[in-house]
Amino acid sequence: MAWLLISAPPQSDGEDEQAKARREQQETETREWLSLQISQKQTEKQRELQRQQEEAAVEAALQRRAGQLQQMQQLCRQAQQLACDEANAALASDTAARLAEERRLGQEAERRHVEGAVRGSLLTEDPAAATSRLGPHRVLVNKWKGFSPEQRQQQLDKLESQIRENKARQELLQKEQKEWEAHAAHVDEKTEKQFRIFLEEKRRQQAELLAANKRLAEQQRLRRLQEHQLYGTNQPTEDYFDGFGVYAR
Repeated sequence: MAWLLISAPPQSDGEDEQAKARREQQETETREWLSLQISQKQTEKQRELQRQQEEAAVEAALQRRAGQLQQMQQLCRQAQQLACDEANAALASDTAARLAEERRLGQEAERRHVEGAVRGSLLTEDPAAATSRLGPHRVLVNKWKGFSPEQRQQQLDKLESQIRENKARQELLQKEQKEWEAHAAHVDEKTEKQFRIFLEEKRRQQAELLAANKRLAEQQRLRRLQEHQLYGTNQPTEDYFDGFGVYAR
């Protein structure tokens, strides 16, 4: 029994070579297109990674500066609180010392008053009993409770001297109080001036950071434009593949 074989129509060697050449050309162009796509993807990934790193660096710088500003504000508040505490402590110390001195003087005056009342009822009114053998300028106070006109004038002079001393002391205290208040006002003014300088420095640094961000954004935009001009980002269309008779898979 004979077998019948159906064979394909014969083709010429020239047609086979042209089809093979077209396939090879299409495969080559497809590989080149795929390589270009892979290269563009890698470039975009690298650009995105670089952008993220730059943004992270800027964010870290902003956070560091914010921490420094917060620390400076805390130091200013601490300095103000310390100045207020010192002023209050000095004022409290002066007040306590003045009250203690007033209590001491009051107690001393009361003691003298009681002592005079007790001794006065026991002493004589006769000035002759107070005569001292050491001379007329000496008086035995434990024998006589009275005073001569000269002694009375001496006591008045002494009292006036004490009054002047107390007045001078009060004026000195008032002067010191005014000086302290002026000093406290100067400290407050100095602290406020330092705080204004701190705010101006903060605004200047923020402006510098903003300018740096703008420069960075402009550099990134120029770099992207340059990469676009060098590598191109046009996507192949169907019309492009129609020239080869195939589509991208």
